Amino acid sequence: MRELTDYIKWVKEHPKETCAMTQLAVKRVEGLIKQVKSKELKYDQEAVKDIFRFMQVLVINKSGETLKLLPWQKFFIAALYGFRELESGRILHNEAFLFIAKKNGKTELIAALSLYH
Repeated sequence: MRELTDYIKWVKEHPKETCAMTQLAVKRVEGLIKQVKSKELKYDQEAVKDIFRFMQVLVINKSGETLKLLPWQKFFIAALYGFRELESGRILHNEAFLFIAKKNGKTELIAALSLYH
């Protein structure tokens, strides 16, 4: 869950560098973390690590460079795939919207997630 808490801490320490939507996403995830702590949900750290391990071996260009996930990308993946229903173990979200400006790693992230599935 560290990929979540590290990014949450960074957002709170740099409020002028993050938009209102990012701050709302952080608040929502904080709520989910509270639900995990109160045993209403579970967090599947192993599922998140599996995705990270898969992505770290992906070659992204002809020079053989591998994908390096940015903190916001780790937060996005962990928030999407880590939180699970307590009894069924199913992920909470079937859809996600990602609004990020150009040249910030959207294409690589979505391509990697598509390959993972």
